[in-house]
Amino acid sequence: MEINLLNSAKEFFNEEALSKLGNSLGENKEKVKSAIGTIVPSLFLGLQKESGTGLNAILEKAKQYFGDFKFDDYLKTNTETGRINGLVDSEPISPHHNDLLQSIFGGKFDTIVSTLGSAIGANGATVEKLLSLSLPAVFSSLTQN
Repeated sequence: MEINLLNSAKEFFNEEALSKLGNSLGENKEKVKSAIGTIVPSLFLGLQKESGTGLNAILEKAKQYFGDFKFDDYLKTNTETGRINGLVDSEPISPHHNDLLQSIFGGKFDTIVSTLGSAIGANGATVEKLLSLSLPAVFSSLTQN
């Protein structure tokens, strides 16, 4: 079951999505693919440590934020910059994504961002953006399986 969830979440990041992400982040597609391969399991591990009320609260927030979510719309690019909207903003991640990430990782969020950054060879802002972009794929895979 765990492998199915991981694969389901990673399937959202097809070649086109990886190319768009790479272009938007100034990284090559293979590096982004490798980063997603590390970040998606990290999100599942963060969720796994939650139980009972904590997990229910996170799932309710996710349902509220992503209830009518369309992944293809999420990765639309800005016609002027060629980058994914939201990845060119000065704010690293949207407030509701930040809320979910803080709920999942709690006070260890900065440590996790730093650790993931070292593992994938990316700065903290890039890691935060990839974590944020991975949230809908992770929650969608939970509802599909």
